[in-house]
Amino acid sequence: MLHSKQFNLARLRGAFSDQFTAWELAAQRNDMAAARAARAGIRHVAFDGLAEPPATLGGFYLFVDLEKEGLSGLNYIGIADTMQRSIGRRIVDRLRDDSALDVALDRLSDDEARSIILRRLLCALPKSGHNYVNKHIRVGHLFRRSPVVILIGSDAEKPFIRETEKVLISSAAAAGAPLANRQHVNFRGSVGDPALKLARAVIRQAVAEGLPEEGALMWIENLRGVTQPA
Repeated sequence: MLHSKQFNLARLRGAFSDQFTAWELAAQRNDMAAARAARAGIRHVAFDGLAEPPATLGGFYLFVDLEKEGLSGLNYIGIADTMQRSIGRRIVDRLRDDSALDVALDRLSDDEARSIILRRLLCALPKSGHNYVNKHIRVGHLFRRSPVVILIGSDAEKPFIRETEKVLISSAAAAGAPLANRQHVNFRGSVGDPALKLARAVIRQAVAEGLPEEGALMWIENLRGVTQPA
């Protein structure tokens, strides 16, 4: 049985103007303690709401724009293959790229945003901050395209979730979803009928959370097309 809910990423992203202002001022003063305090404030709020089911389960998560037609708003498909590395923890991993939560950067070019992000990160993390700038930029693109994350919890075992991930990603890409995923997009191989059954159940659960039904039908139609007999 699957359990699901929406995680409102757009609303979350709009909650941190004070903290980002404090971080920017700290960076201008080169005040590492203040910069780290500002980041801690962001994380305290960002991680709230990810400590209850289905976020505490293994399963699947979809970064989406539910206002777009078909699968044109399906931007990323991720998995959490164990409860120890739950859906919530995987989302938290993305939220740690905290510059992606700053809506003030949305109107800037990548080069403009990169200089701000670098300055802030070097203030908070003088030795390693430069290593994370491109990742913050990349995650920022995904967050801007995806107002909602659909969380779909499952008690399926790790190999089963991983097998289902392959066919979900490859069939969504074949159906025209503009996925940021790289791995499995071109998968053409064999998966068992149980994985296909779970994939269909995940898609139906996504529809229950607002994914356009016409997009789901195209997705399901492509499931068999990307697989070979097991």
